[in-house]
Amino acid sequence: MPQLQITNLTKTFPLDGTGVNALKDVNLTVEKSEFISVVGHSGSGKTTLLSIIGGIQRPTSGTVLFDDEDIYRLDETGLAAYRASRIGYVFQFASLMPVLTARENVLLPTVFAHGQKQAGARAANLLDLVGLKDKINAYPYQLSGGQRRRVAIARAVMNNPEMVLADEPTGDLDEQTESEIMDLFVKINREFQTTFIIVTHSTDLARMTHKIFRMSSGVLAPNPTVIA
Repeated sequence: MPQLQITNLTKTFPLDGTGVNALKDVNLTVEKSEFISVVGHSGSGKTTLLSIIGGIQRPTSGTVLFDDEDIYRLDETGLAAYRASRIGYVFQFASLMPVLTARENVLLPTVFAHGQKQAGARAANLLDLVGLKDKINAYPYQLSGGQRRRVAIARAVMNNPEMVLADEPTGDLDEQTESEIMDLFVKINREFQTTFIIVTHSTDLARMTHKIFRMSSGVLAPNPTVIA
């Protein structure tokens, strides 16, 4: 059984009394611990696809099965639990809280959870994993762009999600930092067996994943490029 099974997924946005299809009959299967990328031009539907997989935006039609459960048959409480516990997000920008330290930003996903003592230890371990052991009490303004992105990655995996969704996660970084961030994704994927889906415009980054899917005008090409 695949971890993620998307069937005939369509998302239509109203425009001028008609509608624009951001996604058109998208089908996608992702196995546990796979690392896949979706490439395509801006506006091709990549971000919309991630937001629907992540339980943020409901589809117009089609199904999204996660571990054989249709997430859009869940009530709002169930959908919120899915987003909080099973999915991690790395957005295009780090989006850290400026008044919180690196450690406190990483702890944000646990704010409503119990076991804060254990959470604090995990946050420290994750910051060590991403190479920021000495920046645990630093504020975002004291960090470089790459360091802020590392904090965001640690935050994304704080709740030990089964899948991480990353939307253009290196778009504003220099080439070296971009490569370092991708290396971190690969490390987390291998060590924790966390499934990754990233959307990117960079074919160089996509080649670091297991499979490359191409999207154009809301249509996902059915046959991915498999990386040996």
